[in-house]
Amino acid sequence: KDKRGVTCQHVTVHRIRAKRLAKLVLYGCKIGNYEYVDKPLGFGDHSGNEFEIVLRGVDPSTVENVERAVLSLESSGTINYYGLQRFGNYGTTGGTHQIGMKLLRGEWQDTIDALLLPREGERADVAAARAKWVETKDPAATLKILPRWCSAERCVLERMTKVRSTDLVGCLLAVPRQIRLMYIHAYQAYV
Repeated sequence: KDKRGVTCQHVTVHRIRAKRLAKLVLYGCKIGNYEYVDKPLGFGDHSGNEFEIVLRGVDPSTVENVERAVLSLESSGTINYYGLQRFGNYGTTGGTHQIGMKLLRGEWQDTIDALLLPREGERADVAAARAKWVETKDPAATLKILPRWCSAERCVLERMTKVRSTDLVGCLLAVPRQIRLMYIHAYQAYV
């Protein structure tokens, strides 16, 4: 659904005028329905998800099976399965649920390792940065090649460049609270 879905999302942006947002060009996105509000959206402020599923290319001979399945969903619901979007696709080392488990256990070094060590199947630029970390344990050198969108990793490494890298808790606290909570919520969903 996520790959082909047509979705909408409410967001708040701090101190940006609607005129400026209207000029923003985002690939595959349209921005609109602006409204000025007194407080930003917070975690849990959405009232939930609602899905409208469109089936295309249904073989007419299977329409009866589809109708039965829809009636079953309507009466019984479905299992709320959390997949890769919640857990990540990095198995036992860097999955978000694994990071959450390590955080809850107070395994600070293991948590940082789960964030920074190499993972299978990653993009080449991220893999190169992780390899640099393994090779040098130099946060500044790793930061130079780590993509900007690797925000949690960047927070830890930036903190390491400013304070003693032995302050593991301080390095993890540099990761924004919402991201840290996401790791814990992923583990909660996993359990």
